[in-house]
Amino acid sequence: MIKIAKLKRILTFALALFAVISCFSCGKQSQEENNTLKIDESYVITRPSKATNSEKNSAKALREAYEAVGIRLNVLEDWYKSEGDIPEKEILIGDTNRPESAALKASLDNNTRWKIAASGNKLVIVAVSDMALSQAVKSFTRDFIEKEKGVSFISGSEIAFGANESNSLVEFLWEDGDESLIRSASWGPRVYTLSDKSMAAGVETSNGILALYSTDNAKTWKEGSIASFRPDLACANVNFYEFEGKLYLAYRATGEREGGFYTSLQVSVSEDGGKSFKEHSTVCEYTEPQGAYRGVWEPCLGELGGRLTCFYANDSSSVTSLQNIEYMVWNGSSWGERTVVSEGAKHSSRDGMPVWTKLKDGGYALVIESSKYAGDGHPFIIQLLYSKDGKSWSEPVDIYTPSTRGSKAGAPGIVELPTGQLVISFQTDEDASEKGDSTSVMKTIISDGTSVDKIDSSCFTKSDNVFGTPDGEGSVWTGIWFCDRYLYASAGTSKGSSLKMICLF
Repeated sequence: MIKIAKLKRILTFALALFAVISCFSCGKQSQEENNTLKIDESYVITRPSKATNSEKNSAKALREAYEAVGIRLNVLEDWYKSEGDIPEKEILIGDTNRPESAALKASLDNNTRWKIAASGNKLVIVAVSDMALSQAVKSFTRDFIEKEKGVSFISGSEIAFGANESNSLVEFLWEDGDESLIRSASWGPRVYTLSDKSMAAGVETSNGILALYSTDNAKTWKEGSIASFRPDLACANVNFYEFEGKLYLAYRATGEREGGFYTSLQVSVSEDGGKSFKEHSTVCEYTEPQGAYRGVWEPCLGELGGRLTCFYANDSSSVTSLQNIEYMVWNGSSWGERTVVSEGAKHSSRDGMPVWTKLKDGGYALVIESSKYAGDGHPFIIQLLYSKDGKSWSEPVDIYTPSTRGSKAGAPGIVELPTGQLVISFQTDEDASEKGDSTSVMKTIISDGTSVDKIDSSCFTKSDNVFGTPDGEGSVWTGIWFCDRYLYASAGTSKGSSLKMICLF
């Protein structure tokens, strides 16, 4: 049985919000006014000298917010040679070396995720995590700087954010989730939740792609049928999408033939919720010289402009010198012309393994693995592209680079949470004693709610080992999916095709 664990998450507004007091424009000052801290250009923003990316970004965001209301503030580091070097008036961001930061940080408890307080001539902002700090600054900017046009605080007051606000950002640790086995002796699992809340899974076996299904939220799985129809070829890269009441399954089929090395992208379709499949169509196919091992790979289905669409990677020698990300659209009877989304030769990169999703704002996000920095010691990194309409795409943005040289991060996945945050998955051997796919582990990172068109690597949490895979083992060829409060992650492990799940909301 799968037991849903409690979530470690960012929570908002709960504790007291003390009134923010503005100075009177004239008249005799009250005792409250004498104790009021008013932010003006005599202040500086101070961050730690060894700041995290989030602390740097938070300090920058705060400076820009004040500048937008006509208050120009410098950003300084907290290093000082003597106490006389410490500015009298500071806004302290994050874990600075000032006693005011340490004291406020110590006051945080299990019900408080961040605090903002006035202490003497210092305005202090602290949080339990980088994501919480980012949220603190965003909320402060929205509710006080933008609304109040420069905020005054009574010394000793504080704003504390705690429990149970539905629009709060989330953070979580996969150790709080629960793991189950989809099937032993199988690889490359993908999981999908259908509109009727049943679930489909597809795994690679020695007999082809096997479909499974669950009607109890992944507590148990029943085997359906073989869903691939190329028994003479190696079938892999399973992907699902439900469209117009039918469940589609895409996969790649490759192998040596008499005419050369053959690759194709195939689609099967189910009309009974994934219990059985039949052949549907061939998206595209290529034949290369014997042993060339080039062609089309990693299909990913979705809906673009109301039509079933398949993204994929293409490194056929007749198309590119490196590898492109492309897509084709189903017109009701056949797949249309290929459209290039990311051109590998243009980026000096073998762009690969595309996974894309439609966003709440109507746009689209696409994650890929890129070999752009292979010459600098990173065979693959994770990049993201954004499109407002699915037709014009941004240039790739670096999202995750392995922490050690000679390591790679690949096989990405992406989901958007109801909060607007992105969860991006990948496999990496950055922590492995011996490098390679067999020792790579599945990890995820979660964004801080920054809009996708402005996102970069600094907007994400540290990576989290989904399955807790130890050194020397692997959790590979991964997939990720969110539906109805639950986040699901799948990977091939030493046990076989495994699933991890966690309840987020």
